[in-house]
Amino acid sequence: MLRISVRFLLGSLILLPLACSHKPTKAINGQFDTTPVRVSFADLENKLAQLTGQPYLLNFWAMWCAPCVKELPELVEIAREYEGEGLLLITVNYDLMVAVEDVEAKIAQLVDFQKMRDFPYPVLVYDEDDYDLINKAMGLPGPVPVTLAIDATGREVARTESSADAARFREMALAALYPETPRKGASSP
Repeated sequence: MLRISVRFLLGSLILLPLACSHKPTKAINGQFDTTPVRVSFADLENKLAQLTGQPYLLNFWAMWCAPCVKELPELVEIAREYEGEGLLLITVNYDLMVAVEDVEAKIAQLVDFQKMRDFPYPVLVYDEDDYDLINKAMGLPGPVPVTLAIDATGREVARTESSADAARFREMALAALYPETPRKGASSP
């Protein structure tokens, strides 16, 4: 009887943490995880500066933007396809651009959005009143979606200032990963 109790106890101790835990967010490059986080312009600049040596796609989007939401599955598909080669996907969310009464509720909505759409990538929620600052500094047109391809040296090697499809995201991923390789039909900024 004691033997069964010990086995049960050991089994419970092993399984209990698994049953009570939620899936942890994965750290990316030691600084990003997949939980949406509010950032100022200075925070965003600092986080992106720390990515030197890392190719990535940088996508600007919002949940209220239908073209943004529509393109996300294909963006995620390409990010997954090339993550083994070292490509990261970082997103900057503009949902706080529109007046929000409860910021924490909006962040919770973003978490739910990520879960429902299987979107396990960093969401940096831009939290500044001055969108002209980020647009001017990054050469953004204002409307989203916008996606930038950044190579390992931190240089922008491609951009799309509207919604894109998997073929375009693939071109951008390859441009970020292999910027010196000529590609037929690829455009640069």
